[in-house]
Amino acid sequence: MEIAVRVVALIFMCFIILPNPIVCENPADAFIPIDINSTLSSIPRIYEEIIKMIEMANSNFTITDESLTRFLEEVPSDLFTDIPEEVIDEIVTELVSGAIESSLQDFFQDAIQVSESCLNDLTTYFQDLIQGNDYALRMLASNGKFPSLADVYNFNFQSLGDYDLCVGLENAPFRTKQCGMIMYFRQWQLRIAVCSPASCRNEDLKAITNGVVALPASFLNVTYNFGEIYYEFQCIDEVPWSGGSVATLTLLSIFTALVVIGTAHDVLEKNKLKKKKNVYEKEGRFEINHGYKGEHVNTMERKSDPELQGHHLEHVKGKGEAESQDGDDVSSEASEAAEAGTSNSKIIKSPTGKPVPLSKEMTKIKGDTGTSDVTRVFEQALLSFSAMKNGSKILDVGNGAGQLECLNGIRVLSMWWVILGHTLYFAYSRYDNIRYVYTVATDFTFLAILNATFAVDTFFVLSGLLLTYLTLNHLKKTNGRLNWFLFYFHRFWRLTPTYMMSIAILSTLFVYFGKGQGKIEFAEYSTSVCQKYWWTNLLYINNLYPFPGSLTNMCMGWSWYLANDMQFFVISPFLIILLYKNWKIGLTAIGFLCAVSFGVTAWISYYWGLPIIGSVLQPLSLAVSSLIALFVGWTMAVGTGIAVVYGIWGVYRGQTPSHEVATFYNTVSRFAWSAAVAWVIFACVNGHGGFVNTILSWAFWTPLARLSYGAYLLHPIVMYAVIYSWKTLFHFSYVDYAFFFVGSIVFAYASSFILAILIEGPFMRLEKVIFGKI
Repeated sequence: MEIAVRVVALIFMCFIILPNPIVCENPADAFIPIDINSTLSSIPRIYEEIIKMIEMANSNFTITDESLTRFLEEVPSDLFTDIPEEVIDEIVTELVSGAIESSLQDFFQDAIQVSESCLNDLTTYFQDLIQGNDYALRMLASNGKFPSLADVYNFNFQSLGDYDLCVGLENAPFRTKQCGMIMYFRQWQLRIAVCSPASCRNEDLKAITNGVVALPASFLNVTYNFGEIYYEFQCIDEVPWSGGSVATLTLLSIFTALVVIGTAHDVLEKNKLKKKKNVYEKEGRFEINHGYKGEHVNTMERKSDPELQGHHLEHVKGKGEAESQDGDDVSSEASEAAEAGTSNSKIIKSPTGKPVPLSKEMTKIKGDTGTSDVTRVFEQALLSFSAMKNGSKILDVGNGAGQLECLNGIRVLSMWWVILGHTLYFAYSRYDNIRYVYTVATDFTFLAILNATFAVDTFFVLSGLLLTYLTLNHLKKTNGRLNWFLFYFHRFWRLTPTYMMSIAILSTLFVYFGKGQGKIEFAEYSTSVCQKYWWTNLLYINNLYPFPGSLTNMCMGWSWYLANDMQFFVISPFLIILLYKNWKIGLTAIGFLCAVSFGVTAWISYYWGLPIIGSVLQPLSLAVSSLIALFVGWTMAVGTGIAVVYGIWGVYRGQTPSHEVATFYNTVSRFAWSAAVAWVIFACVNGHGGFVNTILSWAFWTPLARLSYGAYLLHPIVMYAVIYSWKTLFHFSYVDYAFFFVGSIVFAYASSFILAILIEGPFMRLEKVIFGKI
């Protein structure tokens, strides 16, 4: 216990009372013996001023230039300068030497519970620090510093220290690790990195800190109240493998093995068929049609070889099948949902080039001794995991017949816009110049970043437009017949496997993606929330439960969009059927729902006095945007879009709009944006898009559009993994911001491609195998 007093006292003096790097930079040079009685009289005044500062910090005030100036004016300029340096040095000397140790013995015996190994290593550290040992001085130098005056002016209340210097010590008698000391009071949070022996747990360091905070009252008879201030420690420890992480890795390993086996089988089958083709062509029997333009087939000859026949049928759909790999809500997906279960016929080409339907019964040849149906289904299921098949579909730049090509460009650019906004917000906690960010946020051009939330409304427009357009076309062709079970099943099967795997990666594996301050805390939070509420994501009600819905209690908070979109999908048939049966009644119902949505949004905004900034209220139906777009033109569309995004510039420059103006903007802004996007789509599809349609329909967007869903799910995981692995703070500038943005896009889409090969592509193809479409 004698050593515990010395250790805690030195920590107290160097890191709590006197946050002055000059005083404690080299404790070995700081000890000048002076009468202890002459020094203790100075300590109460120091605490009196510190307590005054803390009490002021506990008062309700926001961070503004005026409040910051007022706060600093309350701090006496001579708080430490009028105390002789010899007095400060003598305090440290006498505390370490044990001159006042007897008076603290009882206090520390009850107040501090520290593990023996931690106490021994701390003892060694401070003894070596006093002696000026190199490793101990390096440990001290790697610590973060208390905020300087410049940090306070920049609203920077964290110092991450030097992680590599701390953990890279070679001559230390014990292993080291970096910990974060987090001080909370009110809306403020102060984080300072501390290099600690690896044997010290979070609880040990917290116990020492609590004892340090209470230290003056124990021997100086000083009474004070720190209010709502409290401390936590979070060390960057080695995280053991949990049961969930092992399960997720096992599942990913199984899918990887299936991909390897499926790809190998695909390669072998292709080589086998290629050899057989060469033999048959040499004999002049026929040419094999692989589904590509310009090739012909003799149907009767093909029946003589079931392997070649099955190979042909597999490639019958050609490029059209590739479109099933599209992104969030592409035309092929909606089309497949609409057509699910309505036809089991295949199409082949006759020698004249005309399509001929080939039913399943026709493919079965009497006396055929080829592969059984069970074996064939198993092979097709195995081929569903072929990286060659799925990869070629993703990277194919072709578009299927009847697809709205301009949607690919809109989808990708909207996804990039979402990432652009998240690049700013996700890294907010790691900026060292937040004051500058506040300054540039008032720039006119910066509004495109701050209002990136409108990209979500674009996705709602795409979903509603495609679903309504394609389903109505299908109902028209089939006289109103549709397999509604498969309609919903396709949607659930299309989204859920990739969605659930993303949640598993976030909640079980994220903590292993690098090391840094705050990563373990974020991972623990994500794990606890996902373990409790993952089932709400599975049912797509995570935006409603726990009622009334909160991002803080939501597993994978950005997944609220998927829940909303699925709920719109579920109710969409009721409106679509009305439109099909009687378009007047259908439009009336849509108009009524929109009016109700406007009314509810306006009432909520007005009643609660919601400001313009931060409103994310969504209309209940956005499909009507495509109908309104018939009556607007390019000028109105462009003007509306600019007005929605940039029209609130004054708000960011400190101007407060009237209650009525704020209510009006919150009510109509997102509907207006949707109408502008709908006009762009309408004009492009009807040949009035000009160079805009040329850009949006560029084949370059097609593969990226197929990866947009995975990029949407994974980009926050990738970005948070990078942000919480930073060993230093991020200094915001437009150039650095742009590099981080582009890097986030690259890694997000690369991760999406891997997930599409392992999960998304195979499950989409397995659906076709299950329902006999292959």
